[in-house]
Formats: sequence, structure tokens, C-alpha cells
Amino acid sequence: MEKEFKLRAWKKEDLKSLVKYANNLSIAKNMTDMFPHPYSEADGMSFIEFATQPGSAHIFAIEVDGEAAGGIGIHPQHDIHRKNAELGYWLGEPFWGMGIISRPSGRPWILLSGIIMTSTVFLHARSAAIQHPRKSWKKRICTGSTF
Repeated sequence: MEKEFKLRAWKKEDLKSLVKYANNLSIAKNMTDMFPHPYSEADGMSFIEFATQPGSAHIFAIEVDGEAAGGIGIHPQHDIHRKNAELGYWLGEPFWGMGIISRPSGRPWILLSGIIMTSTVFLHARSAAIQHPRKSWKKRICTGSTF
């Protein structure tokens, strides 16, 4: 079953759903060390403050069924990597396998593609470690034709 979603700015009212979905070891183990586990209300408040400050225009909530169910961001790189950007995302486990990230018409990063001018957007290999019921998802998500 495919779910509809939208990307939008984070807001303080997202705290409850952010903690509800982010406090999950299955998500945390596939994220950088900056993503805490367990994920507390204090962690959520800190993130929302960061994501809503000026200059954080490339960090969005993934809204599903009226609540923030995940996050996605394009993070410009610096120095010799200045023409590159890292795409990072996470999605609440109840929404895995519903086509939010993988379906061609719904790929959130396509919606973000006009936001930042870069030579390359890359997806870290750690995202490929997520267990997913469909074997072909890595090929669809991680190919260069995605962008």
C-alpha cells in the first residue's frame, strides 16, 4: 500500500511524533552517531530548535497522516567537497515498505533537487544497511539514475 506524504518545515508541535518515531533502535543503528538512542524529548527539542533556526532551510519533516513521521535533509559539504551535498533521511518504522522513499513518483529527494545547486548528491552506504522486505530497493535507491 502506497502512502501519501509531504515535506514541510519542522515545528515545535512535532515533538511528540518526532520522539514517538525516532525512539527506535532499528532507525538509530542506521544513522550517524549524532542520532541518539534512546531518543528523548530533550533530544527532540534540541533537534527541532536546530532544524528551525535560520540557515537550516534544507531540513524537512516527512509528514504522513498529519504527523511528522521522519526527516530528510540535504547537507551542503565544505572545502574540496563544496560542490557536493549529502542526502540524509529516516522514516518511522510503521511506514517502511509503503513506497514513501522508494516509489518513483514519491522520492522525496526529487522534490529537493531544485533547492541546492551541486555537482553531486550522495547517499551514504550506511542507509543501505537498513533491512527492507524488498530485495531490489538498494538498486532503485542507490543508482546514479535516481538523481
